[in-house]
Amino acid sequence: MTWGMTAMAGASLLGGYMSSQGQKQAADTQAAAADRTAALQKEMFDLQMKGQEPFRQAGLTGQNRLMELLGLGGNTGAAGYGKYGRDFGMSDFQADPGYAFRLSEGQQALDRSAAARGGLISEAL
Repeated sequence: MTWGMTAMAGASLLGGYMSSQGQKQAADTQAAAADRTAALQKEMFDLQMKGQEPFRQAGLTGQNRLMELLGLGGNTGAAGYGKYGRDFGMSDFQADPGYAFRLSEGQQALDRSAAARGGLISEAL
């Protein structure tokens, strides 16, 4: 092997080594950037969770109170325990002001329909 061929082989090996080192450095840089990105995302997630905690606690408090009112909670001594845990009956439906209004409007519609056909018998003129 001549000196020129040896130099070319050495240059080729050196070039290959330098290229592999450059690739390793680039891969390390990219991995470090990915690690920083993951850490930043984790920090942002933790900050969001911290900001939402008061609302989560309020929701749990409200849910617990609703469970007590429905008679489903474990605290049977709570004020109003089971207040809304009973069957809804016709008397509850009729006690609703909306029911009275709809009944009145329906009756008026029937009266007007009968009057328009001449079938309404009324003593009041």
